[in-house]
Amino acid sequence: MHPLTYLKHRKLFVFAALLILCCRGQAQTRKYEAGSDFEFGFARILTNKNSTGQRTQNIQHYIDPEGHIAFDSILRGGFLAKTKWEFPDDTTLLPEHYYVVVEKKKKLGVLTSDGHWLLRPLYDTIDTRNPMGWIVKKDGHQSIFTKNGLAVPLKFEQVWQMDSNYYNVVQQGKWGVYSKKDSTLVIPCLYEDMDYCYSCQDKGDYVFAKIKGKWGIVDIHNKIRVPFQYDHRHINMTSGNMVYALYHNNTQLKINLTTGKVDSCQCAPNDNGDSIDLEGGFKLVEQNNLYGLVNAAGKNILDYKYSQILYESDSAWINVPAPYVQIRNEHGWGIADTTGKLLVPPIYDHISMVSNDSLLICTRKIGGIYQDVLINLHIGQILPDHYDAIKAAATDHQIDSPVVHFLQLEKNNLFGLYNPATKVLIPPNFDEIKHYQFSTQFPHAVVVKKNGLSGILDVTTGKWIIKPKFNSIETEKLPAGLAIVAQNGQFGLYNYLSKTMIIPLKNIVLYKTENNKALLVKAGLKYGLQDFKGDKITDSSYDEIHSLNDSLYVLMSRDAQFNNHYRFYNSQSKDYYTAPGDTLEGVYVDTMAILVKNAHYFLWNPATRQIIHGPYDKNGAPTFIDVFTRGLAIFYNGHKKAGVLTTNGNLIAPAIYDGLTRFKNGYSLILKGKNKRGVFQYGFLDSTGRTVIPASYDLDQNRQVSDYFMDSCFVLLLQDSLGHYLTGLANQNGRQIIQPLYSKIIAQQQGQYYIVKKNNLFGIIDRLGNTILPVVFSDIGLSSWPVYEQQYGFHFPIFAKKGGSWHYYLKDSSMLPIVVARHIQFNEAIF
Repeated sequence: MHPLTYLKHRKLFVFAALLILCCRGQAQTRKYEAGSDFEFGFARILTNKNSTGQRTQNIQHYIDPEGHIAFDSILRGGFLAKTKWEFPDDTTLLPEHYYVVVEKKKKLGVLTSDGHWLLRPLYDTIDTRNPMGWIVKKDGHQSIFTKNGLAVPLKFEQVWQMDSNYYNVVQQGKWGVYSKKDSTLVIPCLYEDMDYCYSCQDKGDYVFAKIKGKWGIVDIHNKIRVPFQYDHRHINMTSGNMVYALYHNNTQLKINLTTGKVDSCQCAPNDNGDSIDLEGGFKLVEQNNLYGLVNAAGKNILDYKYSQILYESDSAWINVPAPYVQIRNEHGWGIADTTGKLLVPPIYDHISMVSNDSLLICTRKIGGIYQDVLINLHIGQILPDHYDAIKAAATDHQIDSPVVHFLQLEKNNLFGLYNPATKVLIPPNFDEIKHYQFSTQFPHAVVVKKNGLSGILDVTTGKWIIKPKFNSIETEKLPAGLAIVAQNGQFGLYNYLSKTMIIPLKNIVLYKTENNKALLVKAGLKYGLQDFKGDKITDSSYDEIHSLNDSLYVLMSRDAQFNNHYRFYNSQSKDYYTAPGDTLEGVYVDTMAILVKNAHYFLWNPATRQIIHGPYDKNGAPTFIDVFTRGLAIFYNGHKKAGVLTTNGNLIAPAIYDGLTRFKNGYSLILKGKNKRGVFQYGFLDSTGRTVIPASYDLDQNRQVSDYFMDSCFVLLLQDSLGHYLTGLANQNGRQIIQPLYSKIIAQQQGQYYIVKKNNLFGIIDRLGNTILPVVFSDIGLSSWPVYEQQYGFHFPIFAKKGGSWHYYLKDSSMLPIVVARHIQFNEAIF
């Protein structure tokens, strides 16, 4: 090539390459009629132009955070925050409800309800009915999608799952077997047809295969186990060494795969059914739409006359487990054993086994009414009567007291019980039985009610602990033998061992004291104390009584001006006393109360009857002590300065502040000094007394204390020249992350960003104080507007309005190549 010609071509090549790069760097901006903010990773957009640019009715799409069209519409389901739903506990299962089916260009896909892709929209159909695996089809090919992805490549016309690894597949009309583990065909697609015992519990390592019209058997590695010279029917299918599903000249064969021996099968004829392998070599066999049971030796132990036969060793799957067989005919359910012996005739509508492994509750409709009987598999019906219902029940379980199982009997709306272990039978005579009432006193008892009266019955002996003669009974945490009882609105104390009333029934109410050492007696609106012998401890003349420890009680009376007056009673020394002051502001524990004496406040120990002195009153007693919260209280001294003290009188913060708020989340607002306008200045103090934020910000008295905390940060307020408050934020280390320059700050829900507002324009700042989007936007789309919370929902790309149009902005301040005319809501769900 001539040098000039080469240079000319080279220049053209360079120009073309630069043109391509330029086009890639400046993606064409797309214009849309409307758009939503991003939620769950997507935004909804509307356009009034089709793919050729012609105007049409609004067309909807959903875009991803890169601006690409993710899908066009939601066909089923809706988006939800993950806190409102969960995947099934079994991690092998796909969701049954919490997923979203979407469509893109007539192709289907599936998302989780919180917006994560399970299947991209690439498929013609998706069958989501089976949570173990969804059947997906695309371009005439099929696969099964599981939690681990596609089980087989999408290149087969049909797929059937054999077990957890192997799949029957059809390719170009020929059958083979695909191994998911090996990611390959272990049996090539060469066969005209295939069959497998899909329903067998123990999966086999071979398949039935057909070549040139004849059937044989090949193992999972395509090795021939039985030559291709037989006919096959999908009946008597098994997965073990003995094969019964091959025929020769219409004669059913029995083939031993281990020895290769072929015999004619003496099995009962079977023309239209399947066989299912059961536990212990048993096999369920169908004949003329009826079932029989064949044992491991091939012997029929149950004739073909049952519509259902259930036999399973795991009782979680069946009401009556092996070695018993549930049978059903046109009359009902019954029970046989594995020798074929009939134990319970098939006449019942329902049979269930109770905790005793030989007892059955059998239900039968008699005279149009369902009746229950109790049957022992070995001896027959053990209770002579029929009942409207028999239900398994048990007393409360305690660590040191195992539950007692019994059967609750119901007849004519009355209840009784039967204890299979002790053979105690109480005929139905009660209006109600409660077997969850007693957790410690009587783990072997139940509460019974008769004509509105309650009693306590021992279910092991059938004897009364307390006969039903009271409206209510309370025994928990009372001394042994005692019960608080009530009848017709009157209360008393009953000794159920001696069957005597210690405190006769009278117009009082009895309670247990907090220390469980005495009885609180309410007479009218006043309270008093009595001991468990029925003797009076105090008069019933107090508005409140509380126990402070095992022997000390505080007795409170309230005067006409609603002032509280306190007395104390010591049950050990039997004496009463009052605090040595004018009044008590609060009694917290046996070792601390707030005492007011001569207009000064002290800490006082009710147990020792001594004033607690300490640093808090070293320079004079406080003029006020606030309530204690988590061991801390605000106090004011004689100079009207506030500090923080502990219950033992030590100081967390000295009294140097003009004011303090009660602690919230471990922090208190401190007030110290005023600005030029006479507004208090505030800062923040932690529960150790450390000043986190100095008092250099302007207090807004119209705000609640909670308004000074946002998203684990402190709200900083400063007044501008007009007295308007500007807002900023500082973190819990005291570092200012957003200067107080903004009229409003909105925290992101479960995020690290803040929307800030200044001069009616918005921007975004992150938790470190970095500006993500400058304050130049007239509006920002929010996904939620909580009424009572400071946090709002918004997500990147941020949907923001500037210059009359909306754009999507990324965290680096760049925009998606999209312009939107107006804001619409995200369409969450279609059901």
